[in-house]
Amino acid sequence: MKKTQSSPKSKDIIYFDAPEGHQRQNIIKNFLSYLKFNNIKGPHRFSYVQSDYELIESMTLRENIYLDTIPLSLTQSRESQFKGHMQKQPNNHLIKLLNGVDSLDSYPSHTDQRSRKILGLSKALMQNADYLFFDAPEKHLTSHDLELFIQALHFHVGLHEKIILLSSEHENLWLQHATKRVERDSHKKFDTQLLNKKLLHRAFLRTEHDQQSRSNEALTINLGQWQNKKVA
Repeated sequence: MKKTQSSPKSKDIIYFDAPEGHQRQNIIKNFLSYLKFNNIKGPHRFSYVQSDYELIESMTLRENIYLDTIPLSLTQSRESQFKGHMQKQPNNHLIKLLNGVDSLDSYPSHTDQRSRKILGLSKALMQNADYLFFDAPEKHLTSHDLELFIQALHFHVGLHEKIILLSSEHENLWLQHATKRVERDSHKKFDTQLLNKKLLHRAFLRTEHDQQSRSNEALTINLGQWQNKKVA
């Protein structure tokens, strides 16, 4: 790998070579060490999605997605706030990904790993974090889910100018979407390779154009299932 020194910048999607064995348990530490290595001082406002994402068991899927995503209000319902929050983005790929989750009023123990992972990834894209950390974001997703997530990720990064740090064993999947590749040498230093940013920026622009061409009316229809429903 051609080695360069390049600090993370807005709109970066940074791929980290997957660590082996017990080192996988230190992925979040690896991400934070990388920021420190580049003289980016904390505290860092970030969201972290583990490979096996866990939700709060005492809350429904709907309640989990609302938690830390929208502020409490004394005048608006949570459903109304959520719709308003999503329409301000607007990220149709993310909405489509969320609409693939069934049984929103079920508890995590009664749902599959796919649904839990989708909620975890979606929450990260909806929170107001400067950095998004992902460990094996593709795990538990179908190929269709993954396609929607990647499109939602591109749109989010391009519109909000966020920085993404992700690690995965499937480098062939993620390198085509990354602006930088990072590996850590035996001396614990980080080596960075710049990737083809022109292709990535074209993807940002294309995705943003596609999103803005859709109306708020369509968004409202797509968000229909997020109206509170009683469990049969």
